[in-house]
Amino acid sequence: MIKLNRRITLRGWGSLQNEIGSPVAVEVAAWEQWAQVEDRSGAPVNQYQQELWQYDYKITVRHERTRRIGSNYTIDYDGKRLAINSISLKSEAYRQYDVLRCTAIDDSTGTGGGGSVTPLPQIGVYNYTGVGGEYEFTAGVLAGRYVFSAEKDGVGFVILRETGTLSDDFKGVINTKATGKMQWSTPFSPDERATILYL
Repeated sequence: MIKLNRRITLRGWGSLQNEIGSPVAVEVAAWEQWAQVEDRSGAPVNQYQQELWQYDYKITVRHERTRRIGSNYTIDYDGKRLAINSISLKSEAYRQYDVLRCTAIDDSTGTGGGGSVTPLPQIGVYNYTGVGGEYEFTAGVLAGRYVFSAEKDGVGFVILRETGTLSDDFKGVINTKATGKMQWSTPFSPDERATILYL
């Protein structure tokens, strides 16, 4: 039985240009919702000689047709910002729920339950302008970061983690987290702009 007894905040993100033309992350949607939060686990991972703690969550919320949760959304819960890895639909007793698999990566195990509250990480924006014909690029600023939104000239691409098969009829991009490499299913046109949002 699903028990929606935890309060979470969902936030949708996009990017805009500021007054000097630089890209900045902007919150385009936000609301609070009751949720069931479960399957929390923690494990240390090492990246670039730094030990980080990775937490995994399964979050279930009531499905709302008027407010759809996308891959460019994050969840604020228990003093942490969670990135959504996958979204699936579940039905139970004539009700529909969205099941969200989420990850939070932080350098401490502190939560809001009596310890220090972990600061919510800022959303980063990275732009790449194509020279024409290339399918990939590597950006040092994306190394070790969690990429949760990738688009070319406003068209969203499905993000594949580390491996996958790309083809011309599938708008996808393979993100290699360790190096910041982005491999796209379609080549860049001259001056075509990719916008990447990351944590």
